[in-house]
Formats: sequence, C-alpha cells, structure tokens
Amino acid sequence: KEFIRKEKQPALDKVQVKSLIKKLGYTSETYRGIRPETFQFFGHLAERDRNGDVKAFYYPETREESKGWPTGYKIRYLPKYFSKVGQTGIKSQLAGQTKFMKGNHRDVLIVEGEVDLASAYQMLRDNQIAKGQEDYAAIPVVSPTTGAGSSVKQIAAQYDYFDKFENIYLGLDPDKAGTDAMSDITAVLPKDKVKVISWSNGDPNKALTSGKNKQFMSDFWNAKPLV
Repeated sequence: KEFIRKEKQPALDKVQVKSLIKKLGYTSETYRGIRPETFQFFGHLAERDRNGDVKAFYYPETREESKGWPTGYKIRYLPKYFSKVGQTGIKSQLAGQTKFMKGNHRDVLIVEGEVDLASAYQMLRDNQIAKGQEDYAAIPVVSPTTGAGSSVKQIAAQYDYFDKFENIYLGLDPDKAGTDAMSDITAVLPKDKVKVISWSNGDPNKALTSGKNKQFMSDFWNAKPLV
C-alpha cells in the first residue's frame, strides 16, 4: 500500500510486469457485458478477493519508450476507487494505443475510460464478424488514462499518432465533464479529420449492457464532422 500511494514511481520492469500478470491473471467471467477475451486483448488484469470474486481491475499504461510493455497499472477497485502501481499518468500513451500502432487503419475512436474502451472495441469487432469481415483489421479504440479535465494534454501529446488516421471519431460521455472537454480536445486534433458522436444510450458500456449494439453502430457511423 505504501508503494501504491506514492505519486512518483519508477516504471515497472519486465520482470515485475510478468510477475504481476502471473500473480493476478485475467478474469474468466463476463463483466458489465465485456467478455474475458476482450479484457485479455487489452491486458486488463483482475484481482480477486477471498471468495474468488473480482475486486479490482488493473489497466496497463505504456509510454513510447516502453515499446508496448506496461510501465505501470491504473487500479480500479470496484465499484470506482482508483489507485496505481508503477509509472502512470498524463505522460502515458492513451489506453489501448499500443495495440494499434501497426497496420493501415483508416478510423480511430476516442472514448472515456477503460470500460468504454473495451465495450466499444467489442461491439465494433462483433459487427465486423457478423458481416463476415473477420479478416478486416479491427477499428482502433483508445481512451485517455486521466480524467476528462486533463485528458486534453495527453491527447495533444499524441498528435502525430492521430494524424495518421483519415477519420478521428470523438465519442466522449454526454455529461458535463465530457461536454466541457469536447472543445479543448478538438482544438488539439487535426480538425478536418474529427467527427463527433452523439451517443443515444449514454456511453458505449450502457449500450452494450442494454443490448443496444445496433444503435451504438448507428451512432458511430452517423457521427458529424466538426464544425
């Protein structure tokens, strides 16, 4: 606990990361509509209590120099208390970014938080598979690892990454924090590429848990160019 509380921590090394993965592992159950294989794709680890129930998720954070290896983990104790281990924060790449560094991707979706990240990716991928497009590259989904208020700095630092895409879909939560962050975030992205999504069901996870996958896809493709 003393190690976790400190604000400035050195990056975890590969031995520490491998040890943490071996100790915790991945969840084998669906949580909030998100399947185990989706958690594993993004490297979300699960800590369990004495009864075997998941009590915390560990979300990996990476930096350019770490070349895909986590430098630390943001820890979400359920339902919503956050802590950390290792090197995390505003200097990290966006959550999910390291999974989509290679390949020729046309579109990218920015959402808020790791739960919406996993939810949106899963629905987008399921839609591709349902259409017989499983051989197509998955649509990249990323999320700031910080709160909505400070996410603009993290996104601005990744300008070159976003500029590689033809379309940047911005799907922030339809609450005050998301609305307030919208104009600041669009100001640090290539404006001619930005398309703004209005979610009909609150956010991607709410769409997933309520079975509104088709509405989610409709909202995604009906995104409006930034004016």
